[in-house]
Amino acid sequence: MVKAPRKLPAARLDPSALARKAALYRTLLVIGFFVLWEVLANIGAIDERSASKPTAILAAFGEMFAGNTDTYQALSDTLYVLVIAFIIAVAIGMPLGLALALNATIREAYMSIVIYLLGIPKTIFLPLFVLFFGLGNGSAIAFGAVLGFLQITVNVVAGVDSIEPRFFRVASAFGGSKWHSFVHVILPGAAPAIFAGLWHGVRNAFIGVLIAQMFVSNIGIGYLVKVYTNNFNIDSAMVLIIISAVAVILLGTLWELGEARLTKWKSTVRS
Repeated sequence: MVKAPRKLPAARLDPSALARKAALYRTLLVIGFFVLWEVLANIGAIDERSASKPTAILAAFGEMFAGNTDTYQALSDTLYVLVIAFIIAVAIGMPLGLALALNATIREAYMSIVIYLLGIPKTIFLPLFVLFFGLGNGSAIAFGAVLGFLQITVNVVAGVDSIEPRFFRVASAFGGSKWHSFVHVILPGAAPAIFAGLWHGVRNAFIGVLIAQMFVSNIGIGYLVKVYTNNFNIDSAMVLIIISAVAVILLGTLWELGEARLTKWKSTVRS
């Protein structure tokens, strides 16, 4: 009698297949959330004046994008600020992470500072950003960049630390230079952690940009959310909040698929 093949546990599933399955589950969860929200609002369990409901938000979505240039301008402004903040975060976080990982003296001197900054609620420093960069894009870019580069730095260090010492010994045995080891050992070996760090960096930069726009700016999605909320236009505020959340979910899903492919490549190389 031929036995049916055993189902692979989650840990042994193909990373790409696992990521696609997780994306499907995530989508079903989001759909279920909105259905439950609509039902609770219709039966009066949720106050529509303070929390709105999906159908009202959908109607507001159509109105906001039918000819409201403020919405498009806010999205454009936020995307511009986010891209600049992320570029700065990468430009600082990657070299700093490599320096901390590869130089014992620099690591001993500064790694603890990075860890402490990572654990401190960064919003308490927002007034300092206003003081140094003023109101507007400057503070939003700087705040987003700081929130992003810390995550990138820590992940780069963790990625380099995860490389097995035998790879360095093999490279050295074959006469490889430091540059050869960097290109052919460090970068490929740390790539998955760096990839994850870039995701955490762009996500945190986005959070920082939105927070700064809500409190110290007069442009962008964060600013419009504040304006709509202050004017009790909850439907329009929820449209922008949901757009931001969906954008992060979609970006995270795409990032996971890319990371799964990269992890599969690394596993193939090791085997």
